Amino acid sequence: MQLLLTINSWLWGALLVAETLLIIRLMREQLLSRYPIFTIYLTVDLIAGVALFYTGASGPSPAFVTLFQTYNGVIPLLRIGVVCELFERICQHFPGIEGFRLRLAGTLILAGSLLALWSIPSIATRWGFPRQTISLASNQYGSELLAFLLIGMWFFFRLLHITPRYRPNVLIHWRITTLYFLVGAGHAFGFLLGLRSAQVIYPVNTAMLVCDLILVAAWTKCFNRAGEELPGCQFSRLEIEALERKNSELVEFITNLPRQIATGSK
Repeated sequence: MQLLLTINSWLWGALLVAETLLIIRLMREQLLSRYPIFTIYLTVDLIAGVALFYTGASGPSPAFVTLFQTYNGVIPLLRIGVVCELFERICQHFPGIEGFRLRLAGTLILAGSLLALWSIPSIATRWGFPRQTISLASNQYGSELLAFLLIGMWFFFRLLHITPRYRPNVLIHWRITTLYFLVGAGHAFGFLLGLRSAQVIYPVNTAMLVCDLILVAAWTKCFNRAGEELPGCQFSRLEIEALERKNSELVEFITNLPRQIATGSK
């Protein structure tokens, strides 16, 4: 267990460094104004992570517990903000959806809530400490709900055969954020199953840190200023040749049109 504890500490430190690099990347690529809530979430998570890392270095303390409880109260609200921001960015690709998007969000939240609640009650009753159980179950529920909301949007537009040209940043942010919340849900799920058992808790925490580190690195690599531009239409060689033929025919028709009019008037 000591080895896993050491690995957890090193991974946690690496994750804090990775979050710092991601924030710097957003600043360098001038994307802070495009993703303000996401930036705030990263900044709060980074500051809280550093404080928790420092106060918990010598083991749990009253300061660590208070800070951790505050973190668990604030960070879910910021995660909701991140998804709302992403939801708005996705909807910008669909002109005319303004009035419908709220009904779409409500329907997806309802369906996601039912799916998220389905996995919680039988697990929550396995542990006898209500406050911690409620906190972990809430984290699992919230992460699952947000992930289901993003997955539901993808399925909704696919079922309607609506496939716009997404901005690359928005598309990659959509995918990585979905995976990020699924990892969070799996982490809370594993903790609920393995409470009182260090043999389960430490491997689950290690897996979560590795996944988060990979996802943060993916955000850092993929976010760039050019990704805010809509991609141009990509035509195949045959499509280009067909367009050129149509263009030639149109030019020929317009060129001969005055002569045809003059001939027809005689």
